[in-house]
Amino acid sequence: MFEGVVSIFSNATPYMGLVKVYFGNRVLRKKRPVIFAHMVTFRCNMRCHYCMYWKKSGEEVSLGEVVKMLKEASEEGLAIYTATGGEPLLRNDIEQIVSAARDYGFYTTLVTNGLLLKRRGLSGLDLLTVSLDTLDREKFARITGVNALNEVVDAIKWASERFRMNVNVVVHEENANEIFRLVEFADSLGIGITFEPVSSYFAGCASISPKTLRRTFAEILRLKRDYRCIWNTEGYLRLVMETQNFPCLPYFLLRVNPDGTVIAPCYEVDHVAVGNLTSQTLKSVVSSDAFIKSCEVGECGKCYLLCYVEPSMVFSSLRWAVKSIYGILKA
Repeated sequence: MFEGVVSIFSNATPYMGLVKVYFGNRVLRKKRPVIFAHMVTFRCNMRCHYCMYWKKSGEEVSLGEVVKMLKEASEEGLAIYTATGGEPLLRNDIEQIVSAARDYGFYTTLVTNGLLLKRRGLSGLDLLTVSLDTLDREKFARITGVNALNEVVDAIKWASERFRMNVNVVVHEENANEIFRLVEFADSLGIGITFEPVSSYFAGCASISPKTLRRTFAEILRLKRDYRCIWNTEGYLRLVMETQNFPCLPYFLLRVNPDGTVIAPCYEVDHVAVGNLTSQTLKSVVSSDAFIKSCEVGECGKCYLLCYVEPSMVFSSLRWAVKSIYGILKA
């Protein structure tokens, strides 16, 4: 989702929407979402060992209900729409969802494992993110539960000629020794690459030790000086490397489950359902005491997820915002 903020400056309409939301949140002190983070399905065709979403099940709202949500989100000033999962490409109507988001003026992003990329049109998508944690075939099978590295790499190469895109790497003990190889892969295709450490938020989840975390992100920081394909900001990489806390502002992400339930503050800590967009208006949900109070987490220190760290720092620190914009324009 942070990747959408990085790339948004190439599209004027959502850029102006982002400026408006920034002014409202930063100057007028309104607590309003910026990103519509829509988990369109729990279903997935992989079984990643650090993910729990594929273990869930539940109803999925119809295309008509998604369009209604998008209309309301647009009216409330949200600027970015991100389709995630599970695996969002498992929804047969994902192309219509992305198209509707574009029609309502959103900067559109989609996060996928890549297996179904060639079967979907996704015309008009502003940014495509493909998850890729390793280039080792056996390791890929252990991490994802499927023997499909060749298919995913082939899909990434295919997509690199058709989309503005990046690969996102979740860093843990098993792949921390592959950073340089992954950077060179992205650089060779002319696409971006982002890194974030694994969030160990359930029993049996993959993990990363403090020592490995510091060493790995110090390496990424050094590589960033020579490889423009690394989209993480220097501020983010340094924050993770030094294991600093940050003032989390989770209300910037409107987390919506497949059935329309809004979750706050996030999945990484104890969360609550604060409403449902199929039976309530978006405005009433984000204005509710339940939503606002649930998002008051301060420096929780539970994760370094890009989608929370970068927006939170940009909107809480003018210095961070200026440095981030400078880094984006320089990239």
